[in-house]
Amino acid sequence: DYTERVYMIVGNFPRALSDMEKARQLREYAAQVQQINHCMVGISAVTDEMRQIPFMAWQAACALAQGFYEEKQQLYQPMELSQLLYRQAQWEKVLQKVRMQLHQVKLLSQYEVLGEFLDTCCDERVLAVDDIGRLCEHAFDLMELSARECGQVVQASRELRSQMRQCGCIREMKELVESAAQQCCTISAPQVPRLQSIRLAVEYLHGHYTEPVSLEEVAACVHLNADYFSRAFKTETGQTFVNYLTDLRLRHSIYLLDHTALRVQMIAQQVGYYNASYFSTIFKKRYGMSPYEYRRRTACVPQNKEPPSVSMQ
Repeated sequence: DYTERVYMIVGNFPRALSDMEKARQLREYAAQVQQINHCMVGISAVTDEMRQIPFMAWQAACALAQGFYEEKQQLYQPMELSQLLYRQAQWEKVLQKVRMQLHQVKLLSQYEVLGEFLDTCCDERVLAVDDIGRLCEHAFDLMELSARECGQVVQASRELRSQMRQCGCIREMKELVESAAQQCCTISAPQVPRLQSIRLAVEYLHGHYTEPVSLEEVAACVHLNADYFSRAFKTETGQTFVNYLTDLRLRHSIYLLDHTALRVQMIAQQVGYYNASYFSTIFKKRYGMSPYEYRRRTACVPQNKEPPSVSMQ
């Protein structure tokens, strides 16, 4: 994906030139562009096949992405295409795993998952820079949603997202993620139940929240009177039974909105709400937007504005 911060230049060579001469002229021309414009430049290999141009463009973008870690305005050479394809396949597995982890935890734990992820990016020089930025912004969305559930108001969230989209190096991205976490994670962690009966009730909810479930049903499962169970559940978890169940369902709905193309009506049913209108009302009350608005916002990848880098093929 090319944003307005990146220019791509595509050019032709006379067929009579040797492959070595073409490569030499490409490096020479790219070096001049880099020196004149005082920017980062990534180049690709040279190809004689039109169908290879998309791969060459991607190769040049990956070369340019090295500057995300080195922060130097210089010419970056391409990596072998076969090696890039292998690394990309491995990277996609890591990305999917991190996304799932972010949905399974809350707030401070989300920040820790994201911090480990960014450290891995530094160690392995992950070149899918756009994916890194999108994941960081997505993690911030999840942290902000978790903070809202606990009554926390996050200040300047739009500015933080804008800065993440325009971030030009891994160092700045880490600083922005830390700033986001400081705003979102200033609340206490959820209480861990001490009573075994309440721990069993929590485990039951985690396994059955997608089904029609009632306080009386869960109380009976753990052999407690419904009134006593209701009071003990709030004391032990810090939430009422209804709020805890709603939290589980809405968090799963966020995951389905992010990772599937299911219609909102179907998602409502899969998280235990058989009235889509009621589901939308609960969702908006909790997150300040409808499920439709949430999906539209997270599906949109805004364009950046500054042009500090050049990608050449």
